[in-house]
Amino acid sequence: MAGPIKFPILPNLHDFFESSIVEDIFFEQEGLFDKLDDALPDCAGSGLKSIALCGPAGVGKTRHVREYVNKRGQRFDAVLRISLKPLPPPFNDPDDPCKRSTNFSDSYLKASGELHLGVNINSNEGEDKGPFELGKPLPDALVQWLKCPKKTSDDEQSEMAKWLVIFEDVVDPDHLRPLLPILCDGCVLVTTQNPQVRDLKCLSAPGINVGPLPIKKGVEYLKKHVYERLVEEKGTGFPSEAKTQYQKILQRIQQD
Repeated sequence: MAGPIKFPILPNLHDFFESSIVEDIFFEQEGLFDKLDDALPDCAGSGLKSIALCGPAGVGKTRHVREYVNKRGQRFDAVLRISLKPLPPPFNDPDDPCKRSTNFSDSYLKASGELHLGVNINSNEGEDKGPFELGKPLPDALVQWLKCPKKTSDDEQSEMAKWLVIFEDVVDPDHLRPLLPILCDGCVLVTTQNPQVRDLKCLSAPGINVGPLPIKKGVEYLKKHVYERLVEEKGTGFPSEAKTQYQKILQRIQQD
């Protein structure tokens, strides 16, 4: 490790989405952020604290994590985001060890760069050579920092950093187990579609199910996201019959 680390370390919020478009409308699932605060304390000496958000694709797991980091991220000195989402073919081939790749390599290298760990995925020496594979432990350089997260690496009296690691899009329980640094004193937040990952005994807190918007909030979202934006984009050219049809749809949803 070389050079001073610049704290706080927070992920780029736009990196949470493949698209460059970030919605400006967000509805928090009731009480979810408070539950995360309780499960992920920022106090030292509490051991590893971990919890998973679980739900089908599109219900807002990633968006909740993004907004949580945006609103509560300052509770931590370092928030590291590591994606376990498999890459599409031909980059990902389960039968070829050299192509069993995920976004893990890229996101780990980004985290190691922010922490000045000096890890090079193209290196041919040492334990931390790539490619990094699912089902394997975290590279040693990162584990060592998580175990002893000094804010100043060459100072024995250095204050320890409070950290949160986000493991995103965990598909298989066997992919997560080796990644949890059990002996570390910090926090881990997991997102998954798999209830088996949510219910892993190695997680310290019961998982949280993220569901679709309630009808009332869904109607509010449609009003803001669809109608108002159409009017903004099309102005007076927005057809009156389309407006009438839209209002009928909202009324039908509210009746149901």
